[in-house]
Amino acid sequence: MTTMMGGLSPEKSVTEDVREMVNQVQAAAEQKTGQNFDLFEATKYSSQVVAGTNYFVKVKIGCDCYIELRIFQSLQQDIELAGVKTGLTEDSPITYF
Repeated sequence: MTTMMGGLSPEKSVTEDVREMVNQVQAAAEQKTGQNFDLFEATKYSSQVVAGTNYFVKVKIGCDCYIELRIFQSLQQDIELAGVKTGLTEDSPITYF
């Protein structure tokens, strides 16, 4: 299944590259939420092709507690945490925010 430019891809299993990006932005996510995470495990993701790529990654932070990260990867491969959505569960769909 191909992804339309600008549209979100279907949810996918996390790759090693996505896992590395999530690890790189953990401190920024903790700062944005005001929490320290003992558990920070990427579980699923979707992507969106723009002038670079937005990654929407669901991250397990506790027993049935999840957040979603929006990570922007520029065309030069720079990584930036663009947003955090809190209050999610394992069953919450990954959505654009």
